[in-house]
Amino acid sequence: MNSSKTVPTPVRLPSLTGLRFLAAFLVFFCHSSMQGFYGDRDVAKVLAGLGIGAGWLGVSFFFVLSGFVLTWSARPDDSAWRFWLRRLVKIYPNHLVVWISAIVLALILGANGEITVGKTVPSLFLVHAWVPDVEVINALSVPSWSLSCEVLFYLCFPLLLRLVNRIDVRRLWLAAGGVALLIPLIPALSEVFLPREPKMPWFPMSVWDYWAVYTFPCVRLLEFALGVLLARIVVTNRWIDIPVVPAVGALVVGCVVQWMMVPSSWAMVVPTVIPLALVIGAFAAADARGRVTFLCGRPMTWLGRISFAMYLIHLVVLHFGGMIVGKAWSTPAALALQVLFLAITVGLSWLLYSTVEKPMVLRLGVRELTPRV
Repeated sequence: MNSSKTVPTPVRLPSLTGLRFLAAFLVFFCHSSMQGFYGDRDVAKVLAGLGIGAGWLGVSFFFVLSGFVLTWSARPDDSAWRFWLRRLVKIYPNHLVVWISAIVLALILGANGEITVGKTVPSLFLVHAWVPDVEVINALSVPSWSLSCEVLFYLCFPLLLRLVNRIDVRRLWLAAGGVALLIPLIPALSEVFLPREPKMPWFPMSVWDYWAVYTFPCVRLLEFALGVLLARIVVTNRWIDIPVVPAVGALVVGCVVQWMMVPSSWAMVVPTVIPLALVIGAFAAADARGRVTFLCGRPMTWLGRISFAMYLIHLVVLHFGGMIVGKAWSTPAALALQVLFLAITVGLSWLLYSTVEKPMVLRLGVRELTPRV
């Protein structure tokens, strides 16, 4: 175990920036593999199975990373109101632009059935993940359900950080392990206490299981809290110096276990959350100690900076782009479509980042206290 000296937190974490793009790409791969582009049913089935696990992994990564980064950049002289304002300006303008774009495209392309008051109003105000109704959760800008969880994270963060800071540094690993052990309880309790009907339209599990295990903000708060504890472990120099390669290897094993369990509700978070935490901690510790990783280069950090915009906009591109180009293509053509839509998504993400996200933060004078990852 390392000494209890603290790591200087103004250190940038470029590897985590690069990892953000990889997580956003996993979510893109998930949704692009489920758009019906592949006419070969066997290929489509394999890619859908891989894609589902990739999407779950990407979302879980963002939740753990969110807790880690916010803790890493926290300062004692910051106020809760300044923190909440920074997060609002960071996430809501992008969300609003994508939300409006989805409505406009739905009207232009004749998908009026996707627009109802019951679906659109909750998603506008980012409260839709609280509703155990798949049509509400997945209304319009589908990935925005995770922002509904992030809003809860942000509201809880000032208090949560205060509580975590009171934990004796010698007990941080014990606290992180306790939080991690709570996560498998969620699918166990869901199977015992929640109704088995109605069923999900695309998974052989109940809507209640899907909501309680995957989209309910209070449940996903556990991953956020794990990220907070993990950052404190690295900051206080309690990290046990797990190298990057073994951490990534553990994540690969977790992904294999997840893929074998898909589409069980146990596969959504449980097999990968601890390996994800180890990967984030390993890369952060490497960055803090000045080690160069393959994620530190300019292309990866640039892609990481636009990853939030990419995460929000990609399914609008895929869904409405798919309505234009049609379905059931040959495997080479479907693969080419995925690449094309990825390129379009990256281009539009850069546009959204450079014309909305970044200018709004600068225009309102809401500046991060430390360099963001």
